Amino acid sequence: MDISKSEKTHIEFNDSVSAGSYVSSWSGKCELTFESKDSSGVSHEFKIQLPLDSARAFCQRLAEDIVEYDDIQAKKKAEQEEELAEA
Repeated sequence: MDISKSEKTHIEFNDSVSAGSYVSSWSGKCELTFESKDSSGVSHEFKIQLPLDSARAFCQRLAEDIVEYDDIQAKKKAEQEEELAEA
């Protein structure tokens, strides 16, 4: 029998989130920092360190996902405007 353990953390930020990044020339890692206040006013800071190649892949995928999202939203808006114009 093989037994493995996994852990998953889900964090959902509100509109007060600020994000930053730093690339260390010493370690070759990228640090992503997210800061936010929860509904009770408590400040939280999350830091994620990634190897630079992983950070590059993450950024590329994120940019592609955002462009795809924007394209879908633009198409939906155009379709809605077309339907209104026909009505």
